[in-house]
Amino acid sequence: MRPPVLDRSEDTLWVALKPHLLAKDNSTGRIATEKFLNSFCQLNEDFAASNIQFYIKDDWNLLNESDWYAHTTILQGIEMMLTNNVPDALNSYFVADPAGNCGYNLPYAGVAIGHNCSGANDHTWSHEVGHALSLPHPFIGWEGKTYNFSTPTPTFVTYDYTHFHDTLETQVPAPLDTALVEFVNGSNCAQAADLICDTKPDYLSYRWDCDAQNMSPNQQKDPTGATFYSDGSCSCPMPWIIAKTDFHPKKSP
Repeated sequence: MRPPVLDRSEDTLWVALKPHLLAKDNSTGRIATEKFLNSFCQLNEDFAASNIQFYIKDDWNLLNESDWYAHTTILQGIEMMLTNNVPDALNSYFVADPAGNCGYNLPYAGVAIGHNCSGANDHTWSHEVGHALSLPHPFIGWEGKTYNFSTPTPTFVTYDYTHFHDTLETQVPAPLDTALVEFVNGSNCAQAADLICDTKPDYLSYRWDCDAQNMSPNQQKDPTGATFYSDGSCSCPMPWIIAKTDFHPKKSP
């Protein structure tokens, strides 16, 4: 039985952040201080409506390591984080290339953000911090999957949500979890997909352009055969919520 939903206090929740600003071995290429601070202000602005605010714990950390500054695999990112993480803080690494992504979140370690996806009006950091605070994608379980839109989906999907099989040295031989597929009528919304009932079903883990009504171009069928279009009304006007941020590509900004 799921625990009862409790109302959260109206008090602001303050979260400690430990930023790590990477540069090459020769100390060049580090993100500009102003650009980083603009990112930090944007992060707090994005979370203000949820009464969550962030503060920098004991200043930011300057690291000079070319292999981490522009890393090509998530495995290198794991090494970077587990080597340098500070306890009791949400560790965030600003690098030139986070394994070919705008950013990514490692639930057990921290988040990595690319320089090109930082600054004022860029919401990549907010997106990845949302994941770090346990918020999943509404299309959880469908990462890397496609299906025949003319047929109903299965009732559940198996998946490895970390989606790192291509870069980890040790391959996981089986999916790590199973997700129920959410029905259009919402009858299983508390047990399926992201477990959040105010987000509608979504089986599209790739980028797609919203139409004039902010809906997906592809009609989908849930396990009962009910048809629907993914709702992009939250992400199309405000692409930081789902769009161009991490290794699970989604809607176009």
